[in-house]
Parts: sequence; structure tokens; C-alpha cells
Amino acid sequence: MEEVEKAEGFHCKAAVLLRRLRTANIFEDGNKRTAYAVTKTFLEMSGESWKIPPEKTYRFTVDILSFNLDEIAECWRNSILAPAKSAEMLLL
Repeated sequence: MEEVEKAEGFHCKAAVLLRRLRTANIFEDGNKRTAYAVTKTFLEMSGESWKIPPEKTYRFTVDILSFNLDEIAECWRNSILAPAKSAEMLLL
């Protein structure tokens, strides 16, 4: 996960981690759950929290590919649910 180490700032590191794990398709099943669990643990170990409500988490991990890394980092940095341009996706 060299890309995570190179990312500047804690929130950017978390965004890279989530995106890379989500797209890696390491397992036959459970890649989104794994990306969520690892990123949530990373956030918590760093004194932060997963700011997306449980009922919106699945949708966020599915739609994560439509967000760029800066948008994801901004969500956590400012404790918002999703970037303004795509917030409607998370309301489904």
C-alpha cells in the first residue's frame, strides 16, 4: 500500500486506502465489506471515526468510484456525508 504512505494528510490516506481496497478485488466476495472494515479501523486507530451512518455505508462503498480522492478526504475532514455533486446518490 505504497500509495497510502505517499498520500499527504491523514484524510487523504484514508481515502486512498478505501478506494484501493474497494477496487482491488482481492476476494471473490466481500471486497466492499473488507474495504469498509479496514478503513474504519484505520480511522478509529487514528482517533477519527467513520462519519457515514450505517444505513448509508453500503451505498457509499458502492458509489465510491464516482468520487475522486480529494472529495472523499473532504467528506471526512469536514464531517459531511458526501460531496455536494453526488449527495443525492447516498439518499437512496
